[in-house]
Amino acid sequence: MKIATLDIGGTSIKAGEFQEGKLAEVREYDTDAKLGGDHVIKKAIEILEGFPEIDRIGISTAGQVDSKAGKIRYANSNIPGYTGMEIKKILEEKFKVPVAVENDVNAAARRSRFWSRKRYFSFSMSDLWNRSGRSYCNR
Repeated sequence: MKIATLDIGGTSIKAGEFQEGKLAEVREYDTDAKLGGDHVIKKAIEILEGFPEIDRIGISTAGQVDSKAGKIRYANSNIPGYTGMEIKKILEEKFKVPVAVENDVNAAARRSRFWSRKRYFSFSMSDLWNRSGRSYCNR
């Protein structure tokens, strides 16, 4: 199974491809966030088109995310016009594969908790660099 992943931030978009559960490739691109949400999604599509024959897409992104709907509830002015962006819908229509969208801090917390050698009952993470976003995972 091939899974393409993007981490969409205000400065860069990091892209990776997992093949059979192993990270096969990593790339990084400028976000050009000041050009707005439409530009960022078009750039994400261009990047994903560079991963042939993907089976799934995973997106972690800045902003408040409605994970079930795969939509940006709120984004600050770092990415103008990003609020309301229906990332899941746009990408599923384009690539015809399942898409998961999650807030970047939540995704980092889940990853850290999953890969930790210890199995914590609960786990908390904050994004102090950007002074935003907190995540709490509870088993």
